[in-house]
Amino acid sequence: MATTNEQFWHLATKSGLLRSERCKTLAKEAKKHDVGASVHASALAEWLVANKVLTRYQATVLLSGSPGPFIYGDYLVLDRIAKGRLKGVLRAIHRPTKYKVFLRLLAGPATEDPKAIKAVAERTDAAARIRYDRLSHCYHLGTHKRRKFIVCEALEGRSLSEELARKRMLPAAEACRIASHCAQALAELDE
Repeated sequence: MATTNEQFWHLATKSGLLRSERCKTLAKEAKKHDVGASVHASALAEWLVANKVLTRYQATVLLSGSPGPFIYGDYLVLDRIAKGRLKGVLRAIHRPTKYKVFLRLLAGPATEDPKAIKAVAERTDAAARIRYDRLSHCYHLGTHKRRKFIVCEALEGRSLSEELARKRMLPAAEACRIASHCAQALAELDE
């Protein structure tokens, strides 16, 4: 069943993405632009995405009838990576600093085992102490309600496998530069 405008505003408030006062203001603004006249909330969601009030991912989740979750402590979820090596990882923003991060959610029975979580926390803390510009930084193990997640630096760009699929073959100088960076990063991890 399609989400109505009224349900959509309720979900947006319940999710923590928007306060009810903001929803009322936006609803009036949408009405001025002839958006939201339909019973189904898809046009309203598109308008909110176009005006950068919500991300496409947030709007899609709300349209499905779910309020999220979008908030994990100090982190606001913007997107869920749908494919590639980071599939399932959440792209988020640290609300106090506006710094972009990835949240890797931990799941399964091990998340209920204090020994397993302690081991993950220790490995995460050890990884967080490594500071090298050729490695993705790992920040900490986060907990919000019963959910546990690892907070990592948000990476931009393509992976090496994506680049090779696109170019088929790298120029020798570029391949050497990448190999050198990989060797330096591995040496840093070994220390």
